[in-house]
Amino acid sequence: MVLLSAALSGAMFMASAPQSASGPVTISAKDQLALAIAERDLCAKRVALLGEGPTHGDGHTEAFKVELVKRLVSRCGYRAIAFESGVYDFIALNRALRANSATPAMVADAVGALWKFDREFQPLIDFLFPLVAAGQIKLAGLDFQIGGLGESFTNEQMIPELTLDLPPEQANACRAAFDRHINWAYSTAQPFGPSANAALLACVAAMKRAVAASTAIDDRTRKERTVMVQNLDSMLRPSLGTDGEKILAREDALHQNFAAFAGKLVPRTKIIIWGATTHLAKDPGAAWGIPGFRSLGARVHDQYGNLAVSVGFSALKGSYRNSRKQIAIAPPPALALELEVISNSTSSAVYLNLALLRAIGIRPAAALDHVYRTLDWSQVMDAMVIFDEEWPSHSMRPGYEDVSP
Repeated sequence: MVLLSAALSGAMFMASAPQSASGPVTISAKDQLALAIAERDLCAKRVALLGEGPTHGDGHTEAFKVELVKRLVSRCGYRAIAFESGVYDFIALNRALRANSATPAMVADAVGALWKFDREFQPLIDFLFPLVAAGQIKLAGLDFQIGGLGESFTNEQMIPELTLDLPPEQANACRAAFDRHINWAYSTAQPFGPSANAALLACVAAMKRAVAASTAIDDRTRKERTVMVQNLDSMLRPSLGTDGEKILAREDALHQNFAAFAGKLVPRTKIIIWGATTHLAKDPGAAWGIPGFRSLGARVHDQYGNLAVSVGFSALKGSYRNSRKQIAIAPPPALALELEVISNSTSSAVYLNLALLRAIGIRPAAALDHVYRTLDWSQVMDAMVIFDEEWPSHSMRPGYEDVSP
């Protein structure tokens, strides 16, 4: 546990570190009370689902989550983290860990472009890597999507690996088809439609047969490749369906990948899930409006009951990032939860547990996706962090102007 003790010291230092023009961005001293209460509330749980806005551009939320994760790992015994990121680069990371060749950059690649470029997120990569390399923390991705910037294994190595045992002509055709899809290099002359999707699915079927039949790989590699192929198949099958069908298929995959990850862990391992609140809330249906929608968070609660805690985030004012744009948070309506909570606090963040959400009852709040909705929030999530002000994440992504204050 030497690494964990050292990591905690670093976590406490970073929480109050001054901001710099190019270094990590962290929370202020005025967030510390909410952070301590959140830690205490989540410490005895089995699964902590830490949400954020659907654009993944909430800088204050991200910085708060980073410090909370450090505490949950260092003080509360959480030993596994699953991200709303592709499953594929985490397979490559785990291979490198077994070969003692993993690097912090591989952790960043696996986490993916949603967070790896954010200055708020950098301290978490530095915190996690030595623990992952020492086998003290397990990491996983839950998503079936491909084509994220900087996901080097997914974008460059996975399809060549999966087509190794195909006939050369078919292998080349499949590699070209997936390269076009990963880079979304379609055109008017060569659009994405039924023909292109059918060709991709035919490649996946051929890969599946080749993986099952191969005599040149060990059992672990066969299982890894099977996971890749299954996720590609799940991603492609609803590609030409309605938005609702695609969303439902993705939520199914998120849960299936989580269940597979959790099933491989030592029994009773404490797990953190990091992703959008619209996936991690126990009932985010108001944000989706899709009949039959059940979130990953709802399914985790089915399994873990009150040992799972879904935490949402909102802010009274400020802005957030959506790609290259800075979006202002809408003014709160009368009786909004954010307005009442922050107006009665001297802190820059307030943590509301389930009992407080139940006592507050039905109120307008914007803790799902920055859109105010009048709901009983105790039915949507188990806890909520409300900030005085949100800020856009400070991106270092190439070509992105840093729109943050």
